[in-house]
Amino acid sequence: MTIDDEHCVKILSVSPAAQDHTRLGHILGHTSWRLFPARNIAGAVDAVQRLRIPVVVTTAELPDGDWRNLLCQLQSLPEPPQVIVMTSGMDDRLWSEVVQSGAYDVIPKPLAKADVFRIVSLAWRQWHDHWIGQAPVRTVSKASA
Repeated sequence: MTIDDEHCVKILSVSPAAQDHTRLGHILGHTSWRLFPARNIAGAVDAVQRLRIPVVVTTAELPDGDWRNLLCQLQSLPEPPQVIVMTSGMDDRLWSEVVQSGAYDVIPKPLAKADVFRIVSLAWRQWHDHWIGQAPVRTVSKASA
């Protein structure tokens, strides 16, 4: 891992629809965040493993499964990313299911710039603090106190 890898926010957009990748690209285009596209679960898992991507934004339905299938496969990885589900059918039941399943959050479609920045930033911070930002535990003994 390089210093750039640690400070570059990598986001994976998982959707069979090109317009989802395009919209996220427009929203994130002026930032230093790097967006990688995938069209299905297999491509997403491959990208996360190869590129160490900490945040995945996925549509609810995918050609080879759905967000639950993707989440299950990603959670089995050594450093699972935070998963955010984007959907046009947003409701409290879906949000509850997503969060209880271990995904990070839901972003309603059409994607709003403020929602994307807020949710992706918080998801990345949580992943970073867990996998990167852990400082070694320092113990103090009586002799050194």
